[in-house]
Amino acid sequence: MSHFIYIFVYILNAINAVKKKHGKLILFIFLCLMMLMFCEVTTPTYQHLGYFRGDNEIYEAIYEKYPSMSIKGALNGNFAFGSEKGFILYSYLLAKIGVPFNIYMALTFIWCTALCYVTFRKITSNYSYILMLYFAYYFLFDIQQIRNFIGVSIIIFSMGYLFDGKSFKYMVGVLIASLFHSSMLAYLLFLVVNTKSFDKYSKLIFRTSAFFAIVVSFMNLASLNVIKNFAMSLASVNSSMYIYDKFNALRPVIELAMFAYFTFLTHKIHINHLENPIAKKIYHINVVSFLFMPLLLISIVMDRLMRPALLLDYAIFANYYSSLGFIKDGHIYVTKDIVWAAGIIICVSVMYYFFGKTLFTWIFDSNKFIFWLDKIS
Repeated sequence: MSHFIYIFVYILNAINAVKKKHGKLILFIFLCLMMLMFCEVTTPTYQHLGYFRGDNEIYEAIYEKYPSMSIKGALNGNFAFGSEKGFILYSYLLAKIGVPFNIYMALTFIWCTALCYVTFRKITSNYSYILMLYFAYYFLFDIQQIRNFIGVSIIIFSMGYLFDGKSFKYMVGVLIASLFHSSMLAYLLFLVVNTKSFDKYSKLIFRTSAFFAIVVSFMNLASLNVIKNFAMSLASVNSSMYIYDKFNALRPVIELAMFAYFTFLTHKIHINHLENPIAKKIYHINVVSFLFMPLLLISIVMDRLMRPALLLDYAIFANYYSSLGFIKDGHIYVTKDIVWAAGIIICVSVMYYFFGKTLFTWIFDSNKFIFWLDKIS
């Protein structure tokens, strides 16, 4: 029954997203349901059909150790987050004052969502559209990628400074985000969008990186993954386990198609709305993000590096693609962009089914809030 509640409210929110007037009640209800799904995770002892909670289980286990530790012990301890002192300190302080893990998750969801809102409101007022797309692709991953969720939220907030040409403040934001997840340092690369010459070379950069990504993706399909093999040859014994994770050759191709089409749409918005400087910045951020694509051929989790561009795409789409088409003489005419977008959604759905089945089974079948919904329904 709980599954139907989420599907029903999701559909209502989607309808709200494409209406001319966007009601706040449905948006609020859907956002609350997302928060409850985010924070009401199961205990580490819960098992369901052999599925486990992945990273989230590790986060909770470490969080529960903090109350018995000194702050020095937490910061210097041999934990999985040794280099990310900001995340350790944030988690330690909340655990030390007795905040339960589910409340800790709820608070994290609230303030991170607020940070994103500060930037999104500069782009669009159609937040239902953003949530519709975000829930469809990436929210379910964020439930267990807590450090990345916090880091990217800080990056999205800092994008407001990048839009305004305040490169130094953006750089400070990136450095703060890196205290929660060290991979956030990669987003210093976005500083190039504020250079005067970047617009001149943006198309060349995109075409070159897209061509390279396509070539190595199909080499990967032919079992010639030179990118991953090269990374493994450079790896030491203590290198990240990401290099050695399980890998499927099809997923990078699907994600390549999705990000390429989203970049095409942001470019189209930029060309059609030259008066909007933020649209131009978002297009340029997509172009830079394409430089991360080859990393998907090293590890399936590297798609997290595309997430800031993806969220900004959702926001700009909400502003310019928030209807199915247009109505004329009583008939609805669907645009080509919508047809292509539907194709992208199908591709992502296929990817979800083949590559995310374990994760989504955990979220939908072993969540305490969903248990409670099932009991009252």
